[in-house]
Amino acid sequence: MFKKIVITFIGFWMVLACVGCATESDPTPNPDEDKTEEKNEFTVTFDSLGGTSIEAIKVEEGSEIKLPTAPTRDGFTFEGWFTDKECTKPFTDLKVSSNLTVYAKWKKIEVSVPLAATKVFMIGDSTCAYYDQSTKDLDYYYQRAGFGSSVSSYLKEEAEVVNLAVGGASSRSFATLEEYKTFTSSVSEGDYVIIAFGHNDEKKIDEKFATLEGNSKDKEGTFHYYLYHNFIKVALAAGATPILATPIVRYDASGAYAEGTKYLHVMQEDASYGGGDYAEATRTLAASEKLTLIDNTRLTAAKWRTSTPKEAMDYYGMITSTAIDGTHLNSYGAQMVGYMMAAALKDTDSKLAAYVKADITEPTKEEYLVVNPQYVEPSYEAPTTWSTLWGTKEEDWHASAFGYFKKDPKNKFTEYFDIKENQDNTVTLSDKTDTQCGRFNSKGDGLLMYFRQLRVDDDFTIEATMHVDEVKVANSGSGCGLMVRDDMYIDQYVAELNTNFLAVGALGMPFTSGESKYTYVAFQREKTEALTRDKKDKSDTYLQAGDQVTLKIVKIDSTYSLYYNGNKTGVNYDLSLAGDDKEFIYVGLFVAGVTCTFSNITFTTN
Repeated sequence: MFKKIVITFIGFWMVLACVGCATESDPTPNPDEDKTEEKNEFTVTFDSLGGTSIEAIKVEEGSEIKLPTAPTRDGFTFEGWFTDKECTKPFTDLKVSSNLTVYAKWKKIEVSVPLAATKVFMIGDSTCAYYDQSTKDLDYYYQRAGFGSSVSSYLKEEAEVVNLAVGGASSRSFATLEEYKTFTSSVSEGDYVIIAFGHNDEKKIDEKFATLEGNSKDKEGTFHYYLYHNFIKVALAAGATPILATPIVRYDASGAYAEGTKYLHVMQEDASYGGGDYAEATRTLAASEKLTLIDNTRLTAAKWRTSTPKEAMDYYGMITSTAIDGTHLNSYGAQMVGYMMAAALKDTDSKLAAYVKADITEPTKEEYLVVNPQYVEPSYEAPTTWSTLWGTKEEDWHASAFGYFKKDPKNKFTEYFDIKENQDNTVTLSDKTDTQCGRFNSKGDGLLMYFRQLRVDDDFTIEATMHVDEVKVANSGSGCGLMVRDDMYIDQYVAELNTNFLAVGALGMPFTSGESKYTYVAFQREKTEALTRDKKDKSDTYLQAGDQVTLKIVKIDSTYSLYYNGNKTGVNYDLSLAGDDKEFIYVGLFVAGVTCTFSNITFTTN
């Protein structure tokens, strides 16, 4: 019995001991005790953009990442990590709060390799040409400048720029010029030839027009044909490298510079222009011939769009402080295009890229946008009423005797001049005096004119048959024909009238005794004291009483073509006649010292 009691007693205490053990090892949880906070984990991915690979790093939320060893890339220096692929936003906040990808920025190591001396020929039109601003555009507010010479500002001294661009030239007509002979005789192995056409190729002017219809380097008459045979083929044969450039945009007052518009050289075919996209035609030829392309059309359109229309005017020649020449650049615009061309070259695989200076910067208005110091705001005012002296009946045609005369008419113009609109639709203009009244010379111009007023940017064609009825005053200052001029005065004596005009017909009439010298069939004045005449337009045969000739003037954009008896005169005129009158030009028939009857007069505007 005692044994049984002992065993029971021991068992009781063992049970209590086990209960106590359980109580000590598994205490009841305390609701007030702190819990451990769980934190998010984020991944930072490193895109080395062509450099050595970097492993992604996981970072606890709120923790600051320890950046890895910088990647490497042959030929480049690492410039840090950025949060955008364009590498414009530096990765500076190292406390990570989300998954993130960062990008490596690289700077190319400029390798100093001796460059061989080379020439860069600039071939193009007036937008590319050099302008001597000491003698050219003296009446402009912002004088014109071409980008061809500005390119040199961004090239190393080993590259000599030879600017052969000519105002009014097209890929077709350039081959007829002296500058083309200079190009073909001078270009040699290792040179570069930048070819920039389009502005004049699109115009339907006989010797300039290069059609896009059937465009092919194997089809004469097309844009591709002239670009290839006149320039690309010649450059390659000489061991030089041809580069094509599309034309710069024309000014768009809306500021849109939209694709498919004339401002970007996409032309709708009409009487003045051939149809098609001349910038795209340049691009396709560059691609097919595997040539470097500088897309000036898209470069200028993109840059100009970032400006207001008023701000974009600052890139162009300005005839006055408010009137724009929307085709030609000024010094600032030319410098901007030169900069963009150089910057574009750096991103190509052309060997000319090595000649671009290392750290070129965009030009500023403060440095390059300069008002012509000789500019004087014109006091001239366009006529708002027309003469009542001559009895003209045609609604759009007017008449006036004006300018510098040997004898001041003193309001007696009808004693010296006469105009008759005849019943057979001819018009007779008469200088009636036996002593010279109307004339052209260094002291000024005086004439009788039967004319129409057009806006400066209107295109037109005027044609007429001119019969010389009588030569009243025979000397080198007498003349007759068709004229387009800058300004107009209504029956007014104007001392020293030396303003802009173009004329076709005759300057210089024979003496009544039959003595003969020479005459010019085309002539002009461009804000200078001397009349401008080209020897190509010199004729050994005077027009005399009884002679008859056909005359024509065609204006497309800023280009004028003059025709004498069906033949184009020897000079291409690419100029603005918006000198004193910024809004209008005056087109018609004229005489000075002569009486002529004009028939078959046709006038069309486009």
